[in-house]
Amino acid sequence: MDYHIGVISTDASTDPTDWSGSAFANFPNNGAGSLLAYNGNDRYITNSLSTSNAIAQFQQNARLGTIGNGAETGLLSLMSALNPGMLSGWNQGFVRDDAMLAMIVVSDEDESNNPSDQNYLRADVTAQQARINAFKSMVAQLKPNRPELLRFDAIVAPSKALCPTVGTTNGVDGTGDTYIAVANALARNNQPHVMNICQDFSTQLGSLGSEMAVTVERTFHLTTVPYQQTMVVKLNGTAIPMSATDGFTYNAATNEITLHGLNLESLASFDLRINYVKQ
Repeated sequence: MDYHIGVISTDASTDPTDWSGSAFANFPNNGAGSLLAYNGNDRYITNSLSTSNAIAQFQQNARLGTIGNGAETGLLSLMSALNPGMLSGWNQGFVRDDAMLAMIVVSDEDESNNPSDQNYLRADVTAQQARINAFKSMVAQLKPNRPELLRFDAIVAPSKALCPTVGTTNGVDGTGDTYIAVANALARNNQPHVMNICQDFSTQLGSLGSEMAVTVERTFHLTTVPYQQTMVVKLNGTAIPMSATDGFTYNAATNEITLHGLNLESLASFDLRINYVKQ
C-alpha cells in the first residue's frame, strides 16, 4: 500500500493565539486544518517508513490531548485541511488524485455551531444540513469522477442507549448526530460507517483498513477509452470473464474496470493486465 496518514485537530479556531498556545506546543502548525505531527516527525506518515516507525509516529501524532478549544468542529477542520490554499501550502502532497481519501472523525460529542460556539449544530436543523451539504460538495470536488475514492467514518456515540455514559461525569459529552449523518450520506453499498466510541472499536477499525485496501485494489481507471469488445483482462496471466460475480465489469461513465470475487483477499499481491484497442 502506498499510503499517506495525517492527523488534524477538531479545533477550527481562527485565533492565531490558540495555535501558538500550550495545546499545540509540540505540534508545529499553520492554523486550522493543519496536518499535525509531533516535533521532528513528518507532517504525514508514508510507507517510506518501516512499520514499527510508522506506528510509533502515529502514536505520537494522534496524541493531541484535550486542552484545545472546547468547540469541536471536525467537519470545519476537514474543510480547512482540504481547501486549495492549505493543499498547496502546509498540507501539500497529502491528497493525491488517484488515491482514496479516507476521513475518520473521532469525537465524544457532536459538531459545534462554529469555532467559538460550543452549542451543538444538531439543535439547528437548517444550519446542520447546510454544513453537511457544504462538506459533501467540497470533498466531491476533490474526486469529481471517482466518488468511490471518498470515504467518511465516524467514531462517536451513536445514542444514549448504545452509550450509557453520554452526559455523565467523566463520560461522553454527547452523541455524534452530525457526523453520523455525513457517514450515512457518503456510505456506499449500504456498508456501516459508524463505530461506537463507548466500546472497543479496534476490531472494527482493523476491518476498515482491510476493506479500504481491497477497495483500492479492485477498481482501476483506464488511461484511454477502449472499444469494449476488444477488452482482454488477465489476472496473474489468466484471462478472466466479464462478470459481476467472479470476473470484471466495465463502467463507461468513469472509464474504470472493477474486479469482483476472484478470491483476491487471499492474494498477497497480483499482476493485472488490461489490453484493448483504444477509441
